[in-house]
Amino acid sequence: MTLLYKSTKDGDSASTFHSKCDYQGNTLSLIRNTKCFRCGGFTTQSWNSSGSVLEDDNAFLFSLDYKECYFNYDDKNAIYDKSGYGPTFGNGNDLLIADSV
Repeated sequence: MTLLYKSTKDGDSASTFHSKCDYQGNTLSLIRNTKCFRCGGFTTQSWNSSGSVLEDDNAFLFSLDYKECYFNYDDKNAIYDKSGYGPTFGNGNDLLIADSV
């Protein structure tokens, strides 16, 4: 496993996330929000700034604080791959990291 991007080191913009993570294959995203909630997501799709929803029947979300895993209930809308957003899981933005919403 290789660390591709760390917001505290690389900056917290979506464009930096994509410049470091696009076309890298499987990714595991770990997030800690401003209230110290820890969660993340996994996808086998490569991020590529396509601006579209991508299918992935292996994608899932998880919570480290609640020690739970949430398998994607709609594999056709596993990730939303938009250049203005960081890692975004689920068509309904189940996990959304954005520069501005």
